[in-house]
Amino acid sequence: MKSTQKNVREKPKNSSMVNTEEELEKHSKIMEQMSTNDEVKKENKIPDPKQFNEQERSK
Repeated sequence: MKSTQKNVREKPKNSSMVNTEEELEKHSKIMEQMSTNDEVKKENKIPDPKQFNEQERSK
């Protein structure tokens, strides 16, 4: 039995989050609706700690 790799998706050469322009447009629309860290803080919530560095955390 000969194995083929046609169904295996190639690993991106960079760390892109999207593979097609269509995915980019969809992802962009989603990101536009995301709250910024400042907006989250104004709602008395804690932003995701992975989204900012230690210096920003103390603000």
